[in-house]
Amino acid sequence: MNYRFVKLIYPYKSKDGNLTRISSLKVHLKNKSNTIYDTVDQFENEIGSKIKKTIKKVKKLVLLREIINLHNINGIKSMDQISTMVKQIKSGKEILSPRGLTNIKLVKTKYSEWILFDGHHSLLSYMIAGRTYLHEVPHLIVEN
Repeated sequence: MNYRFVKLIYPYKSKDGNLTRISSLKVHLKNKSNTIYDTVDQFENEIGSKIKKTIKKVKKLVLLREIINLHNINGIKSMDQISTMVKQIKSGKEILSPRGLTNIKLVKTKYSEWILFDGHHSLLSYMIAGRTYLHEVPHLIVEN
């Protein structure tokens, strides 16, 4: 395959809390050795063009605690940063990058396992703040 789908997903306010706003883009890979990080960079550079936006009802609930957390050997570095993020979430704000995009980035394996490859502090902060399901937090998914 010479492309990956990238989906940027945000919670969408609704009565039952079961809707998401999805922006998706088919990212054409410049070469076969493009990593998921290269794909995310390319997505961020192309975000203004050819993006498809939809509102969708969540079909399958994904528990945050079941996401496989790939992290380097250093682990969680800053509990102060997490504490600040938790306060921000509880005040009604989302944790976003300076460009307004989510820090939480995942891939879904062919065996339907969810793997977090970026945004470890953010995801932990949402969990501490009381969020339970993936659709309740802004996140980005790289498919293929």
